[in-house]
Amino acid sequence: MKQIEEDLFVREMMFGSKQPKWRQYASFVISRPTVLSLLSYELRTLFLGSLPGALGLVLRRKFYRSLFRRVGRNCVIGRDVIIRHGANVSLGDNVVIDDHCVIDGRGAGEAGVEIGDNVIVNRGTVIQSKLAGIHIAANVNIGAQSVIASQGDPVQIGEWCQIAGGCKIVGGRFSMSANVQDGMPLVRSSAGPINIGRNCFIGMGAIIVDGVTIGEGCAIGPGAVVMSALKPHSVFMQRPGMVVGSTTQAET
Repeated sequence: MKQIEEDLFVREMMFGSKQPKWRQYASFVISRPTVLSLLSYELRTLFLGSLPGALGLVLRRKFYRSLFRRVGRNCVIGRDVIIRHGANVSLGDNVVIDDHCVIDGRGAGEAGVEIGDNVIVNRGTVIQSKLAGIHIAANVNIGAQSVIASQGDPVQIGEWCQIAGGCKIVGGRFSMSANVQDGMPLVRSSAGPINIGRNCFIGMGAIIVDGVTIGEGCAIGPGAVVMSALKPHSVFMQRPGMVVGSTTQAET
């Protein structure tokens, strides 16, 4: 189990630093925290982030490009999308990022957060890098309110994967010490990268944790929790529910 350093987590960036407050905030949202780059970020997101309709889509397509490492052709960015450390984020061609998503490349470094061609990121989804890269291949569809987060090791999702709403593909875990008197009793760690092969279907509300490799062509049922590797073309379901009693008192 690999221990994870805390340097780029919110608590350390916002409250553990002795830098001026504006620079602490700038370090949280952009990769190069200067006054001019922060001003540019703030003005673009303030005036264009919530702008509705076709005008908002057109203006964000034009003026949000410089917030990212790379933006391909015909990308669509919806309303109130939160972009943090976009200089670590690359978008392919025809990418759609729906309203209220969070795209955070804070901890990705050179590996970056890469979103391939023709990827659709549906409403309210969070894609967040914490000290490792995220690679989403072409033609992936990510359902609404899903979370994809790397913590210490990368997350890779193969092409043509279909991820239903509310899924959690999240790396990293905690070790707890009951004997800590002061400070955080939890230590962040990672069991390894998450690798999802091409052509997989992940049902609504499924959870995939760090250290898991899923072979190509797998189907994962709704609400399943995947904690170990799956061979290609596996079908993985939680045990079906069953009636085990009644809410009424039995007659005596």
